[in-house]
Amino acid sequence: NDDYLIFGLTLDRQILYDRINKRVDKMIEDGLINETKLLYEKYGEENQCFKAIGYKELLPYLRQEQSFDYCIQLIKQHSRNYAKRQITFMNQFKNIIKIDVQSFEKAFDEILKHIR
Repeated sequence: NDDYLIFGLTLDRQILYDRINKRVDKMIEDGLINETKLLYEKYGEENQCFKAIGYKELLPYLRQEQSFDYCIQLIKQHSRNYAKRQITFMNQFKNIIKIDVQSFEKAFDEILKHIR
């Protein structure tokens, strides 16, 4: 049955990883440490939120068991690993239409072409 289309949004792996790293840096800049500290103090480390990438890697820093830099590198690594798993998942679909999203305009035109 061909009543649907599956689009997989792709990006050069190095560009994707660079964007992930910059996004983590921005999260830190925007207050991730303080946010994590508040959640840790309010709910404790057994709370579900500390299973999420970004929070769980900061627990050793908050407990003074690891350096700040080490924990930030872990957030970046785990975020890149998660992106890789998403790509692997996407690749299991046989009829997927892969769209490179480096250029929004080209990606948009490509999607419209398939929809029409």
